[in-house]
Amino acid sequence: MSSAEIKASADQAFKSKQYTEAIELYKQAISLSTDNVEKSRIYSNMSAANYSAMNFEDALNDAKSSFEIDPLFSKAYGRAANACLGLGKHDEAIEHYQQYLRLDPNSAVAKKGLEDAIKAKNSFDTNNDSQYLDDLQNDPEIMKVFTDPAFMQALMSNDTSVLSDPKYAKALKMANDLQEKFKSQGTNPLNEEIKQNPSKEEKQDFRTMKKELKEEKETGSPNPDSEKVLLEKRQSDDKIKNDSIELKNKGNELYKQKQFDEAIEYYTKAFDTYKDVLYLTNIAAATLESGKFDEALEILNEAVEFAKETHASYEIMGKIYHKIANVYIKRDNKEEALKYLKKSLTEDRKPDVLAKKKKLEKEIKISKENSYLSKDKALEASNAGKDLFAKQNYAEAVKMFDEAIKRDPSDYKHYSNRSACLFKLLAFPDCIRDCETVIEKEPSFIKVYIRKAQCLLTMQKYAAAIITISKAMDQSPSPAESTSLANVKYEINAAIDRRLNNNTLKREEVVQAALAEPEIRDIVQDPVMVNILEQAKTDPSVIMQHYQNPTFNKRIQLLADVGIISTR
Repeated sequence: MSSAEIKASADQAFKSKQYTEAIELYKQAISLSTDNVEKSRIYSNMSAANYSAMNFEDALNDAKSSFEIDPLFSKAYGRAANACLGLGKHDEAIEHYQQYLRLDPNSAVAKKGLEDAIKAKNSFDTNNDSQYLDDLQNDPEIMKVFTDPAFMQALMSNDTSVLSDPKYAKALKMANDLQEKFKSQGTNPLNEEIKQNPSKEEKQDFRTMKKELKEEKETGSPNPDSEKVLLEKRQSDDKIKNDSIELKNKGNELYKQKQFDEAIEYYTKAFDTYKDVLYLTNIAAATLESGKFDEALEILNEAVEFAKETHASYEIMGKIYHKIANVYIKRDNKEEALKYLKKSLTEDRKPDVLAKKKKLEKEIKISKENSYLSKDKALEASNAGKDLFAKQNYAEAVKMFDEAIKRDPSDYKHYSNRSACLFKLLAFPDCIRDCETVIEKEPSFIKVYIRKAQCLLTMQKYAAAIITISKAMDQSPSPAESTSLANVKYEINAAIDRRLNNNTLKREEVVQAALAEPEIRDIVQDPVMVNILEQAKTDPSVIMQHYQNPTFNKRIQLLADVGIISTR
């Protein structure tokens, strides 16, 4: 399996809350990955799995590995911050959230996380914190609840279904009991933790953090402390975005009308108005429909770089790579198309993309096989195989007939020649498979029926061997071939008789083996034959009467040959 496929399995295990399994799969994916971007994302996901399993130290190490590989991957800093909070490292958590915001200033998650980290730091800096934590950790009932990974994952992800979990009510009751305990001691850090209004120190600390981040931005940007300015900016941004959507929609209408140049013009205006990377993919799609493959590729490659710079989601990256693959498909460059389909699946495992990848892999395989075909080369390999067979070098001869089959799989003689070598090597199951291929391609080639029957005889599958001889007789063999078939049939009956006489085989076993063959089973289950066989139990002459009828002659003869009907 590839690293992308293993990562997908790990993601599924994570979603199913099987964190230990997910972690092991992520480790396997990392060991196979050769792409740094992919490896960074896998480390990030493994950090989330370790965090959910409450392995905070491992979660922190994984997050660090992620942003060490890709320093611009903002989400990794958020993972690191979460792990630090789990370890009680509030200062370090704050630093990671600050870096998260430097890379993604508009991230609501990072802003909220920074604010919560500052509050947690101030809350745990009180004199009673250590006593409070000791009481929590020494209470077995509380620890039993709060060390349940599935419960904690739901609790920390604001999953409302946790409200119906009995553990939630239990945890709430125990927390209230502890609060009462602290009240009686004159302190209540739980109230400090959940109070609605932050302290003066908290406000000042958070304001300082915002100011530091603000200084890193462009000079002259609006004052973040001004609600009016922020509101106006938000309204302005919304208008710009809506204007760009209108331009894009006009482009879509023109695209549907196959007015691609005009559509490109509107898509370009949309992108100039609002820098959404998907507008670049719209431009590329219209360019591609115009037949400008190289230009479409160039635009999509620009989209990839822009998406990386703006830390676009996995889904968007997957879409861009998918569109690049489509360009290569239109250019009939299947190898490059497959490469980008794999990249798309690494980012976002979409069923339609996966199906397209599998179909393309099959087409590439068939194309390679077809390019290898050559009747002349096949004949050369076959002749070399015959020379080796004559020298009794059967193993090497098989290799040459393998090559002949690859070069020309339509010629049944190559399979027949290989089956002869396999028979000499006592590889009877493989020999039988080749014989069946020959029979399928050329049903009148009697020689392979004989070879197959001899294999079955050696394997003591007597009924199957007799059925093979019977099928060969249906192909109107020549007198010489008929004699050979009769000789093999005699050998089969002689082998059965020998084993019956020396008590190594019972008549019941012969019958059971025959009934296991589909051809025999079809005969004995035929309603007319069932009636004939039932009558024969009281009047054996019924068999001979129906034997004279051409409709039943062959079937009765075959039943007699395999031992279902006794002729003794």
